[in-house]
Amino acid sequence: LAPIAYGLFVLGVAVAIGALWRRAVPALLVAFAVYVVGRSIMDSWLQQRLLSPVKATWLDGSGRGPNLNQALVIDQFASDKSGHRIAGSAGPCIRHSGGLFTHTSVCAQQHASGTRVYMTALYQPASRFWELQSVEFGIVAGIGIALVLAAAWWTQRRLA
Repeated sequence: LAPIAYGLFVLGVAVAIGALWRRAVPALLVAFAVYVVGRSIMDSWLQQRLLSPVKATWLDGSGRGPNLNQALVIDQFASDKSGHRIAGSAGPCIRHSGGLFTHTSVCAQQHASGTRVYMTALYQPASRFWELQSVEFGIVAGIGIALVLAAAWWTQRRLA
């Protein structure tokens, strides 16, 4: 769904800018730049905020944490049992890769206070893939269609 939405988005941007500027090549170049910036914002910031993430806390090293191999991991950190981030916990934790697409964080030491170290993850599970795709499609395709309609209105108004 997302490639169709981004196609509509780029078409809308190119048509709208082309209608305003009356120049095809600059409109296409600007549309490509807007696509790159829009896609970067969607992938790095907005997509994580479309749905409320799942929060899971588990005892580090227990092997009972959630399977994050196919999830969209928003944040993963060392925490207390309640899931509150341990201040200064970046040092003892390392990122461990068990395979090409597997990743978990492992804390090799106990916290300085001697408390047990838990891991907390904020993530979108793989089961929400189509829901995220649908929301992203609605946003991006809606903007694209609105831009095409605005360009048509602008062109009609200018010709009349």
